[in-house]
Amino acid sequence: MSTPAEIFRVRNSQLGNDQRMEFELYSPATTNSTSTTLNRFQLTVDAARDAHLYVVQELVPGEEIDLFVQMKIFKDRAPHSVSVMKLLIYVSQFDFYP
Repeated sequence: MSTPAEIFRVRNSQLGNDQRMEFELYSPATTNSTSTTLNRFQLTVDAARDAHLYVVQELVPGEEIDLFVQMKIFKDRAPHSVSVMKLLIYVSQFDFYP
């Protein structure tokens, strides 16, 4: 797989003018490998409504990675809601082409 590669996207076109979103990427593991795992991914936010998750380093075949993307919505600068998306990434040893 060539890097960087987009693997996940969140779009929210329903926000009002008085609302904004924040995104955070984290891993549930409590081991030292957590920061190493997170270093292989990049979460970018554009237009204050869209978030894109990219793989920026090669992943090891046969590996399973748990990631969470937390989305917070604020209305009039006060917290309004929180959503958490769980991503389970299984890295196959095979190449798949679209």
